[in-house]
Amino acid sequence: MARMGNFGPVVFETSSSRVRNWERISETYRARFAVHEVVDGCPVRQYLGEGLAEASITVRLNRAFCDPEAEIAELKSLVNGKAYPLVVGEDVLGEFVLEEANITRERSTNRGKILSAEVELKLGAV
Repeated sequence: MARMGNFGPVVFETSSSRVRNWERISETYRARFAVHEVVDGCPVRQYLGEGLAEASITVRLNRAFCDPEAEIAELKSLVNGKAYPLVVGEDVLGEFVLEEANITRERSTNRGKILSAEVELKLGAV
């Protein structure tokens, strides 16, 4: 089993019996600024400090490697306001909450069973 990382209880891994890994993962870091208006002059920007980090994880699910409905239900259950560690490889990126889970059902059977889907997870640092 090759473990790629995890977001709380969800482990991203590849093994002979299961494939749950991300297709893309991105991180965003920001600075915070205040803008002060100046009479007869340009506004002045003041650095306030670091902003909260954000992360986005795109997971592709395929019935050949997993049960998409069960995976989607597990990922949706994490939209609960709880903070979990985000680990990529051996790097702990910090504590994050799952703010949004966008699910795109790409293909399904004639009875509505999902054959493939893409889930985008939007995380916010706490």
